[in-house]
Amino acid sequence: DGASVLNQMRKMGMSQPFYACDRLVSDEFVDAAGSNAEGVIAGFPWDPGRQDPKYLAFKERFRQRFGQEPETYAAHGYDGMNMLIRATQLAGLNRARIRDMLAYRTRPFPGVTGDIPFSSALDDLGEVFLARFEKGQWKYYSREQLQVPKPNVPRRTPEGVGLSTPSQEASRKPSTPYKDGRRYPNTFEGPGREEPEPEDVREVLIGYYGPSGESHAEGGLLWQGAMLGIEEANRDGGYKDKPFRLVPGWSEDLWRAG
Repeated sequence: DGASVLNQMRKMGMSQPFYACDRLVSDEFVDAAGSNAEGVIAGFPWDPGRQDPKYLAFKERFRQRFGQEPETYAAHGYDGMNMLIRATQLAGLNRARIRDMLAYRTRPFPGVTGDIPFSSALDDLGEVFLARFEKGQWKYYSREQLQVPKPNVPRRTPEGVGLSTPSQEASRKPSTPYKDGRRYPNTFEGPGREEPEPEDVREVLIGYYGPSGESHAEGGLLWQGAMLGIEEANRDGGYKDKPFRLVPGWSEDLWRAG
């Protein structure tokens, strides 16, 4: 649809810049837009063009396993699953403690999409980029390259949720996050944190909800990224030598219905 709108604009003689969301950063959009794709700008949550050894190694493993390139959904599925796996390995088989391990993490998680730090509202504060289609390829520009200042958003720190020291607090400009975890901590109404770990576990099941099944153009890549994380964790011993297994729940609804 985005390519159709763009092509209609150019056919009508409209030469305004075309700004889009990250969903248009794809080969399908470029093929449909043709030469009109030149100069299109879109926000993007990470930089898939960087030469990071961890990311490049992931790309190679994904290609060997699935026979295709790992686009953004695969990379995010892989990072998300690895965060959950790591939290489970550290916290044990207790949903409340697994949740706490993620909710109160103070150091960025080292993902293949880059470091993933959390704000006081548990948002991803990792670097974001502008993607621009130039001379047949997407190029990614950081805030620093574009000279765009970073927003002042309280981060989780070892000293607590928010800014780390009184001096740092005083040196920063006031900000009002839409949800401040220092004043309104996230609560969890699940099973108790003191519940003992079950003794009869043969495999650790992780529920997965996604659109339409493995053949979905985007959801399939998300599933494959998550599956690669599971397979690698199991080769390294899983959870106390017990394997992880994804249990999918496929939906025919649109993304928002999830």
